[in-house]
Amino acid sequence: EKSSKINFMIVPTTFNEMFMFNGAVMGFSNSVWMQEVLESFDGMASNVQNSYRLQEECDTLGLRLAKYRGTIHLSEFKSRMLASLRSLVPKDWNSAHEVAWTWLWENVERMLKALMGKPQVQEKALESFIMSLSEDSRNYLRRQVFKSFFALAPAGQDYFKQSSTRLYWITDQVVAMTIEIYKDPRKMVEELSALGLRHVGYGIPTEFFAPLVSGYVEVVRTLPTDENAEDGFRWSLSLISRILVRAINEGSTIVMKAINTNSARQLEMAVACAARGKRALWLLNITVGTQSISPFYWSIESGSSESARAMLIDLLTIRADRDNYYYGLDRLFERHSDVVQRLCADAQALLPTLLDDFIWRSRLTQGGQRRVNFYLKHLIQDADEKFHQALEWMVDAGDPKILCHPVIVLVADLVWGPKPQSVRECIFALRCFIYLCSLGQLIHVQAKNVVRDIRAGSLRMLGGIIRVPEYWTSWKNFVALLLVLVMMFMLANELIIWCLPHYDTNVDGDLFRQHCPEGNENLENYAPASMVAILLYWTLIVDLSVFSTRISAFVLVCGRVVSELALFIMAAFFLVLAFASAISSLNHHNPDFSGIPKGMMSLRDHAFHVPHGELCKNARLADCLRLRRCVHHPSSDFPA
Repeated sequence: EKSSKINFMIVPTTFNEMFMFNGAVMGFSNSVWMQEVLESFDGMASNVQNSYRLQEECDTLGLRLAKYRGTIHLSEFKSRMLASLRSLVPKDWNSAHEVAWTWLWENVERMLKALMGKPQVQEKALESFIMSLSEDSRNYLRRQVFKSFFALAPAGQDYFKQSSTRLYWITDQVVAMTIEIYKDPRKMVEELSALGLRHVGYGIPTEFFAPLVSGYVEVVRTLPTDENAEDGFRWSLSLISRILVRAINEGSTIVMKAINTNSARQLEMAVACAARGKRALWLLNITVGTQSISPFYWSIESGSSESARAMLIDLLTIRADRDNYYYGLDRLFERHSDVVQRLCADAQALLPTLLDDFIWRSRLTQGGQRRVNFYLKHLIQDADEKFHQALEWMVDAGDPKILCHPVIVLVADLVWGPKPQSVRECIFALRCFIYLCSLGQLIHVQAKNVVRDIRAGSLRMLGGIIRVPEYWTSWKNFVALLLVLVMMFMLANELIIWCLPHYDTNVDGDLFRQHCPEGNENLENYAPASMVAILLYWTLIVDLSVFSTRISAFVLVCGRVVSELALFIMAAFFLVLAFASAISSLNHHNPDFSGIPKGMMSLRDHAFHVPHGELCKNARLADCLRLRRCVHHPSSDFPA
């Protein structure tokens, strides 16, 4: 009944402020020790129903109060506490609450008074004892501790399989903790909480702590020491074990127990107990005091790959609860902003699972197509709104299959694909220059010379079939004619022109874009035509070789060899076609030769030593190569 009155709803911040105010009014503002009690007061009030935890809070508080140099009157805190509580809830406060909170403080005061004066004496005696230990005494302590422990708890040998050097180091650390908790209790409580959380992952039963403490105490008793040192060692080691046991018990959630079994089924059953909105918290954070541990990261460190994969799948599954949707992607990157780097370094096998869950595919089809959503925010922008290093980490991992994942390809296209409006305007201006000046000049020259030959009757028979103007019989003029035709074809399929009807005046940076439904259709024609046009331009530039006799001689020799090269290519094509046809007639099950076209491609790869597609199976090799080339040089001013 008293516990229920103590668990009376109070806003801690408001209580602290009211406590400070009443302290100033009552003349206790200079009582620094009250701040130490106030910091531990929430823990004591929250655990009033647990006598062991309340005793632990009082013991650690007593160690901190022992550092205070001055007079401590615990009754002053009681009057200040009750005055603050009455002021906070004047309407609900009654005599039952008065009795309950008074009872709480009387118990706390009794525990603190029983401890006052002892920590200073025990610390001094214990420090003198530890400093007086010779090397032989230390070695004796190291050897006998675990012998005594194994005699008390034989099953403990299954958990201490390390070398003797490691066990000796553990013994030294435990002895050092017994004196350190006297010197800096606040720091040691945090370190012990972190150590207890690590032991949760190790799966150490808490039943072994009591015999381990007994083993230490029995060995210390056999060494020459005084009563205060022995009492101080036993008391501090007992407090350390209680803190560790409490941290392990609070951190031993059903999720951590499932991780220790490395069973996906066990993990699914454990997480099924959590509400939809709490599932991510169960998988990403366990807190004891001020220390926390991530079950997901622990599963990676401990090698529980099946549990880690099941946790990723559960985190990134979209769940609905009436009007609310739960998707743990944001929670994952808020808790672990470096999760991609961690997986690249320690668990690359989990990267496909992570990336696959960045994609949501609708179960409904419409017109033979399925809606797909990509969630890419956390791969492009970090928590500081800067460019994320996820792509760089994946490139450094060196796995081309990961780089060819649809999510990574789309991220790369989004990062380096869009062009700012200034770049679009420059592209538009340059293309206008090409079409008006270059194409216009070529059309003018072609028309003038062709009309002149027709009027003069300068026509030549081409292949005995058709008469053409003499101007076109020169290979340079013929290449110029081909360039005119190709550029006219490009103008007819110009992406900017086809996308102009889609220009939206309400959208900034939408002018002169090249991506729209009609533009995407014409891109298949425009891109090859632009490639041919560039090759023809470079062919015409060969005329510049006249400025060097040596280059001119080389060009002349190449011109004579071109015909031989063409014959070689024809012969190679004939052989490839012949063998591809012959192989396709065999009764085999090789997919690389299932048909003449595939057989020709395979033989071509073998002939020219082109790597087959294993680097990026079922993906676009060009995207991989492009990504690997440019991912290390992203634009620093990219607006993520």
